[in-house]
Amino acid sequence: MWAHRGSHTRFPENSLAAFRQAILEQADGIECDLHLSRDHEVVIIHDGTLTRTTNAQGRVNERRWEELQDVELKGPGHEHLCRLEDLLGLKSPIALNLELKDRSLTLVDAVLDKIHRFGASHRVLLSSFHHASLRYAFEKDPEVARAALYCGQLLDPVAVARTIPCNILHMDWESTHSEDLGTLKTCHIQTGVYGLCDSQDYEHAKRDGVNAVFLDNPLWALPEAFP
Repeated sequence: MWAHRGSHTRFPENSLAAFRQAILEQADGIECDLHLSRDHEVVIIHDGTLTRTTNAQGRVNERRWEELQDVELKGPGHEHLCRLEDLLGLKSPIALNLELKDRSLTLVDAVLDKIHRFGASHRVLLSSFHHASLRYAFEKDPEVARAALYCGQLLDPVAVARTIPCNILHMDWESTHSEDLGTLKTCHIQTGVYGLCDSQDYEHAKRDGVNAVFLDNPLWALPEAFP
């Protein structure tokens, strides 16, 4: 079970507090979202703009990190924007799903550099809707795991996984069908689902045999750990 943007029912999404809380709540992994600042710092934030989740305005890629580091996130705790290296620096071996939100290949280079610098290749999964970014990541470092994200239905999800290549597909729960899950399992392709609404969705996904779920509230999965 992955804590989607950290455990953000209690703390601002993609904040260090939300990540620490996910560790306390026994999540198997943490999912977060990455963009580049103007000076190529890897910033953890979902949107390309600051408006929805912070008290600031403008685009992330138009500001230097020294301008972003004091930006406060909306929600409790007076949390601020953080960088990938802040998350990698937490004293925990927890697995990390790093979603590449920016389609720039420069982001891929910057993220791989941080992963290598912290010796975290073994516990990192790169994911993205931008499949060209994943293909580029494979060419740069095939040892770092990759997951292709998509929404809705694919005509041939197996072909997508093999073309990138990756052995994991992450799909939205609303569009997930048991038939697709069975086909992917037969082809030895792992599956993950996001967009679940509650513990009942979690139990349903577990029965369908998906390999991973992404939860806004990791407590939906307790006390039983997801296999």
